[in-house]
Amino acid sequence: MDLINRHKEDKHAHHAKNIDYKLTNVSDHLDYQRSQIRRLVLGHNGDGIQELADSHVAIDSTPFNVLSERLYYDFNKINQTMENNYNALNKKIERIINVNDFGADPTGQKDST
Repeated sequence: MDLINRHKEDKHAHHAKNIDYKLTNVSDHLDYQRSQIRRLVLGHNGDGIQELADSHVAIDSTPFNVLSERLYYDFNKINQTMENNYNALNKKIERIINVNDFGADPTGQKDST
């Protein structure tokens, strides 16, 4: 019990990669924000239009104010879907039983009972 209480108080109880945050983890989200800040450019670009308005809508119709946020959201959503599909497929594959594993005749020619 003491170990659990110390864990709750510990400043370094978990790595950022091990903490889920929205559709990603804390480490990846912080890396994304750091990169976004580094690339932040303020200024006038001619006609004042920095991005196309219709590119601010995600594949599930969620609206965003900034294109980079929409892309980040969509890519994380796609990654999560791919991971879920991969895990579901692996579970199905693991359930497949081959008759050869039990010494049965896969042709059905011989009685294997």
